[in-house]
Amino acid sequence: MNSKVDHVIEVRAVNEEGEVNKKNPFNPSEIGDRKLEPKDNDQVKTAAITTTLQQAGKSMFLQGLGSYGTLTGDYLTQNKINQASSIALKLAAIAINPVAGLIYAGVDAATQGAMYFINKEIHDTRAAAMRERRGIIAKSGGRL
Repeated sequence: MNSKVDHVIEVRAVNEEGEVNKKNPFNPSEIGDRKLEPKDNDQVKTAAITTTLQQAGKSMFLQGLGSYGTLTGDYLTQNKINQASSIALKLAAIAINPVAGLIYAGVDAATQGAMYFINKEIHDTRAAAMRERRGIIAKSGGRL
């Protein structure tokens, strides 16, 4: 099979005024009205590496915070860390976009409140069943 191309397709980009755009649309080094200089390529690479390292560091930090209780056995402090990071996240969301941040904080608070009452109801139901079972055992002197 011959892989040689025997024809060329010319691509032209035309703007609103009908003028032919001289830039090569298939050359990624041409951005806007100018070509990227080698210095610009280095800046892009540096920015990409910096962003990647920041994201990796943030991810490791958050994993460490999430594992504090497991590593130390101090689950009360883990709960405080989780609450503080949740508050910080909500404040950051409000600072970035006040309307969306307030909606997010409100929905999150409503969800947490609903979950609290659902878990409380489950706990109370179990506690009542245990009290009833304990009372029956006390009355009869043994298990049924």
